[in-house]
Amino acid sequence: MAIIHYANDMSHIQIVYYSSGDSTHRLAEAIQKGAAEYGHARLLRILPQHIQHGRYPIQAFADELQDASAIIFGSPTFMGGPAAQFKAFADASSANWCRQAWADKIAAALKKEQQT
Repeated sequence: MAIIHYANDMSHIQIVYYSSGDSTHRLAEAIQKGAAEYGHARLLRILPQHIQHGRYPIQAFADELQDASAIIFGSPTFMGGPAAQFKAFADASSANWCRQAWADKIAAALKKEQQT
């Protein structure tokens, strides 16, 4: 894997993810360790208890991403898409997306697929 260096300030990287077991969590931690070489990298884990009545009610969690230089999103794959817990976060953060609060940020995604 090649490391790409950007002119952008990469001093504040947020990794927001859901992990039903340990695999996606370990992957997020490995990315955090590598990203920490370029600045502060923080894990923001979506936990099952955050979801209330099928919704993710913690707007502050999404708002915190506004100050990041880069955002990495992560989820295991269930039924061909992201986990429902991650999708609940994505749905709750749609206001941020609509007002382009995360515009001009470097973004990436990680996923864990179950092999059968």
